[in-house]
Amino acid sequence: MSKPPLIIIQDGAVDEFMSIALAASFPDVDLVSVVVVNGDCVGQPTVEVTQKLLAKLGQVQAGVYLSDARAVNAFPWAFRESCLICNLLPLLNTNADGGLLDYSAIKTTQDDLVVQVSKAAADSDEQVTLLVLSPLTPVATALEDPDFKALVKEVVWMGGAYPPSSGNVSPGTAPGSNPNAEWNAYWDPFAVETVFASGLNITMFPLNVTDLVPFGPQWILDNLVPESQQYPIFDLAAQMYATVAFQPGFSFWDTVTTAYLGKPDLFTFQEMKLSIDTSIETSEQGSITVDPVSGYTVNVAQTVDTDDFYNFYLSQLKLLPFQ
Repeated sequence: MSKPPLIIIQDGAVDEFMSIALAASFPDVDLVSVVVVNGDCVGQPTVEVTQKLLAKLGQVQAGVYLSDARAVNAFPWAFRESCLICNLLPLLNTNADGGLLDYSAIKTTQDDLVVQVSKAAADSDEQVTLLVLSPLTPVATALEDPDFKALVKEVVWMGGAYPPSSGNVSPGTAPGSNPNAEWNAYWDPFAVETVFASGLNITMFPLNVTDLVPFGPQWILDNLVPESQQYPIFDLAAQMYATVAFQPGFSFWDTVTTAYLGKPDLFTFQEMKLSIDTSIETSEQGSITVDPVSGYTVNVAQTVDTDDFYNFYLSQLKLLPFQ
């Protein structure tokens, strides 16, 4: 019997690269492809980092594709530079003997999400899970195909925030923006509404939950550095996370969401009726509210066992081969 197929849609933040590694550690998941959205990253370097990481993890069967999705409200350029740094890290560019690896054959390919999902479903004879660690735009676009929805088992989305949590969009770095919005929702709030309204099975991990799992420089020193020589994946994780270690408000947004696929009992959930603001004013767009009357039904994570997540994440990384 084939393993359930998984397609990851990500936009190149450090925690998203590590989410790919975490997903690769799950024995009952078949990672068939990764789609890159030019959101919290630069598209081409993110494709390259993703392909290098998959090769190091022995996941060469997984294709990597660049989405043609475009922002309504783009991430500030300063947020998008980590992928450029990660693309130069020695552990991704050298072999075990220290020789420089030749990645000149890496090509950036654009492919329709409908085509990818259709192929994955046909090859496995199962519906496909979409792990979306980015804006939902590729999924919203794919829903224009009338056959797409039936091929999708679940959309697992890291995104959004609702009261009493505040958003993570800062008018200081994005003047005129909505401070109550979360970036993956704010990037394209119209896509969020389309996906919410579609009737797809959506499991959402908002800031209300992911912010309960904080990250900082001391976490790197305490949890990754001591065993970094024994486990090269720890060394890589430490280097990657170091590029964002001093950004305020950073949490394990994406790896927390990814952990759901391997250990769902880390979380509690509640079905909620949610609406998102798609008004013309950018200072209002992206706000998600609980709307029992006209909201859309979404399965929303409510709590996470923070300590258990940390232990699970680190133990899963230790299982990974890293060539």
